[in-house]
Amino acid sequence: MKFMKNNQRRLSPLKQIIFTALIFIMFFAVLEVALSLFGVQPLILTEDPMVGFGENVPLFVKQKHNDGTFIYRTAKNKLKYFNDQSFPEVKGKNSYRIFCLGGSTTYGRPYDNRLSFCGWLDSYLKEAEPGITWEVINAGGISYASYRVAKLMQELTLYDPDLFIVYSGQNEFLERRSYSKLADLPTWLINFESTLNRTRIYSSMKRLYENLRPDSFEKAKKKYELSGEVRTMLEYTAGPASYHRDDTHKKQIITHYHSNLERMTLLAREADAKIIFVTPVINIKDVSPFKSEFKEGVSESSKDLFVNLLNNGKKLYAEGNPADALKLYKQAFEIDNRYADLFFEIGRVMFDLKNYDKAEEAFRLAVDEDIAPLRALSYMRTILFDISSKYSVPLVDFEQILKQEYLKEYGHPVFGNEYFMDHVHTDDERYRILGLSLLKELKNNEIISADRTLSNTQIDKVQKQVRSSLKNEYYRESLFNLARVFDWAGKFEETKNILKKNIELYGEQGEAYSLLGMALLKNRETEDAIVAFQKAIKLGYETPKLYMRLADAYREAGRFSDAFEAYKDKLRLDGAEYEAHMLYGLLYAFQGNNKSAIDSFTESLRLKPDFLPASINMVGSLFIEKRYDEAMVMAKEVLKQDPKQFKMYYVIGQILLGRGDTEGAIKYFSETLNLAPDFKMARESLARARQLK
Repeated sequence: MKFMKNNQRRLSPLKQIIFTALIFIMFFAVLEVALSLFGVQPLILTEDPMVGFGENVPLFVKQKHNDGTFIYRTAKNKLKYFNDQSFPEVKGKNSYRIFCLGGSTTYGRPYDNRLSFCGWLDSYLKEAEPGITWEVINAGGISYASYRVAKLMQELTLYDPDLFIVYSGQNEFLERRSYSKLADLPTWLINFESTLNRTRIYSSMKRLYENLRPDSFEKAKKKYELSGEVRTMLEYTAGPASYHRDDTHKKQIITHYHSNLERMTLLAREADAKIIFVTPVINIKDVSPFKSEFKEGVSESSKDLFVNLLNNGKKLYAEGNPADALKLYKQAFEIDNRYADLFFEIGRVMFDLKNYDKAEEAFRLAVDEDIAPLRALSYMRTILFDISSKYSVPLVDFEQILKQEYLKEYGHPVFGNEYFMDHVHTDDERYRILGLSLLKELKNNEIISADRTLSNTQIDKVQKQVRSSLKNEYYRESLFNLARVFDWAGKFEETKNILKKNIELYGEQGEAYSLLGMALLKNRETEDAIVAFQKAIKLGYETPKLYMRLADAYREAGRFSDAFEAYKDKLRLDGAEYEAHMLYGLLYAFQGNNKSAIDSFTESLRLKPDFLPASINMVGSLFIEKRYDEAMVMAKEVLKQDPKQFKMYYVIGQILLGRGDTEGAIKYFSETLNLAPDFKMARESLARARQLK
């Protein structure tokens, strides 16, 4: 016994630490597996770490098919954003179910699913391996950003998917959202908690703790809640003008994009499905930045010099002197090295000088510095490669595929109108090429048999079958969609040119002239807009909206009697008499006849007492007529209906200032500026009130 005792070995301190660590790891590994068996899911699979959603309306709803079986079909209330798609509730034994996810490019814009890359892939798969029942479902949503795609994927994991194909990254800046509370937390803490959210142990503990005692840390991370469906900033604000430089917010959005792609990857794995990412492509050469803004710290005199240099450079370029233009651009660059439009103009010069590498670099900087980023930034590509490498996810590099096509056909790799229909959507031939590239990727991943290579004859056969089924009306409507995209993005010159092309290709159509008139009016080409509207009417196309816009054009041209007649025609079509009286009031007001304007607004409100536009315009006319008591009462009534009507605060402030109530005036002017920080008159009035005080 003594011999045995003397020969016992004690573990060294290092081995004791390793042994303890192994026991610790094994314990938590077993616990993680046990929680998995009990159906506990990591938080990253069940919620977005940065934003919440106000509603949860499913994309697909169950319907009974004619044969008594059940199918899932796109919900009717979702058809504004999604293609009409359907698939069986129960997947067949020989079926393979693929969901294509992303934004409007996945949808197929300016076309629909039939010419989308998802539609082409469907056709190619059926030709390549007809023995399998391929279910290729296009779940691409117009204006859908990655956080909405990830949310949608949660639903799609319930439908027995085999593969997700994700093309996302163009819409990350479309919706207004805030990360302000999240930004107050240290970066390392956000990243650390994001890692813990992937574990079931931490997720269980966190859920339990939150139920028992929400603390200050959780309050700091309170999420910004988005609406259940997309509301883009361009649709309910002043378009690109509502965007401003915010580098912190931009960084947060890019971080969120990374988180969303990671979340999609884990959601696919949890559903025992594969996932393939596609790199987004953009038009950099032929679409200028949507908004440029000076960087902080540039003085007013320097801004004036910069604008002169930029404008003179553009003039030299237009006259065929790109080298001289570049000299001025270099001087402007010394003043501001972040002005998006300057990079775009440098890119144009470099392209003309055939320095394609420098041109591409400048064009991409123009996109990255765009204050209204409606195209995927270069950072998105880097993130996609990071996720692909980290999780061994297949990545179809569409950008590289198109570069090879460009080099072969044009001798340069700078993407422009040659292959693109607008700022982000390619033509149907490029969608076809992407569909074919995805087919090859499926073969590489052994989803289709190795010997199922399509011959050129089969590829041509598929092309003819798809395109022969589409009529001219389909392509005409696609051009309308394209025009609507540019109009939505505030690119009215491009909108105008597309509609003119539509008329040239497919003949005169009332709807085309109506849309053209609206684009011309927004582009301040008033007389041409009037001509276009009149042509639409002659072709038999009459809508209340057309007559509204025609009246606006007449008013801008000073043709008030014609504007009255246009409003009467609108009234004839929709019978909205209360609105007509409000519009008559506006015309009187523009002519300076505020007494008649007040009479018209009064009649409008008699017919519809809660008609806010009439009340708002009434306040303005009462104020001009110096009927201050009535103006103040009505302004306060307006604010009860809509507290965000900043001009009402301004009017009340002016009335109070005129009465010597500087304290009250300061309060109302301050509230005006809280709602509209760029309202110059309110800022000046506030300064005057403070000076008087």
